[in-house]
Amino acid sequence: MIEKNVKPAKVSTYFESKKPSDVRLGSIKVEKRTDSVELINCAIGNVSLPMYPKMIERLQNLGQSFGGFEQGVVKYEATVGNPETIAAFKNILKHEGFDSSNLHVQVTDGASLAMEVAMLGICGGPGEDDRPLLMFDPTYTNYNSVARRLGRKTVTVNRTLDENGHFTFPSIEEIEKVILEEQPGGMLIIPYDNPTGQMYEYEMMLAIAELCVKHNLWLLSDEAYRGLFYDEHRELISIWGLTDEEVPGIEGRRISLESASKVWNACGLRIGALITDNKEFAEKAEAEYTTNLSANSIGQHIFGALAHESKEEIVGWLKQSRNYYRQINRELYQALKKTNPDFLVSQPESSIYLVVDVKNIVGPDFDSVDFVSYCAEHGRVVVDGVPMTLLAAPMTGFYNKVNGQVNPGNTQIRLSFCETIDKLKYIPVLLDALLKDYETQRFA
Repeated sequence: MIEKNVKPAKVSTYFESKKPSDVRLGSIKVEKRTDSVELINCAIGNVSLPMYPKMIERLQNLGQSFGGFEQGVVKYEATVGNPETIAAFKNILKHEGFDSSNLHVQVTDGASLAMEVAMLGICGGPGEDDRPLLMFDPTYTNYNSVARRLGRKTVTVNRTLDENGHFTFPSIEEIEKVILEEQPGGMLIIPYDNPTGQMYEYEMMLAIAELCVKHNLWLLSDEAYRGLFYDEHRELISIWGLTDEEVPGIEGRRISLESASKVWNACGLRIGALITDNKEFAEKAEAEYTTNLSANSIGQHIFGALAHESKEEIVGWLKQSRNYYRQINRELYQALKKTNPDFLVSQPESSIYLVVDVKNIVGPDFDSVDFVSYCAEHGRVVVDGVPMTLLAAPMTGFYNKVNGQVNPGNTQIRLSFCETIDKLKYIPVLLDALLKDYETQRFA
């Protein structure tokens, strides 16, 4: 017999404080709507393009004589990954112009899980402040979430969006000042940056590498968007292009996060990798990943098709992808500025996002999280006879360190280029109209 005054089960303090990721916030809230409205979902980099052709072939022929799949048998792979999948990651790097012969690959369920493993190997213990990960604000919000999940500390150096639509980049002196103050265990760079769209200059990567050697830091690079850049005169860059010849001591401290999601248009496969040139780090990463048993077998098999592709095929695919996103990037920027000249719009050099700051339009105390929630729950604009709303990512959670000032993300939203072209054209008019509707009801 149960007593009447039994207390309800209590979730942890961590769960009590947990909120949805900013990139998923709108998608979760819109599910509760009961009216019919077409969604233009630019909140997340959920690529709508078909995968690489040989990967599509493997998907379509999944049940035809491969490792038992045709009989419905789906076993675990080795913890480190399927040999063919490992070869695929190395083959991509090789054909992009980098020496992958001495690299160690740990296949993971997506790059976010690779980031978890990397943080566990770089940072201090859970709940401790020692050896934090140094990042650049604004930074991909999920990495902040990963750090909180693991109980690891992050520290940041600030970047700001100027009036010309360009994000500033801190000087080496500013970065070193934070290193000396915070004593991080490693530094995260995103050479084709999410969310700012910055593409690192090779000279800056060299300078950062020198700092890592000087202060004995791991150099961690998120290379999910490697190859997606828009200046035809630039060359593909990677931490795997840094060597001891240029920066003595950099070899043996490099780690990259890899993904099937963006360049290869395979978000739902959830295949990523942690790659390193440090044998001990690789062995410990594999030991850590035994807790997960292995990354998913079917996704690895599909991605494994890239192990057999030539340089011409790999480079050709990258060029095709760059051309596609370059056109979208240019047209979307122009359309946003034409629709409302007061939009402060970033001008991405790479990656698949742009940032819109609406600070010159909105009233005081504007909150991008609340605006995104409004669009998801109530937003409704009739365009071409169809009721629509726009999902975007509020930038508030992309910033960590605001030095006691107002978070610049409060008036900024990130838009991805990942919807189909026929839907992307509605972004400017939807954003403008939804902002006006939101501000009208906010001050009613």
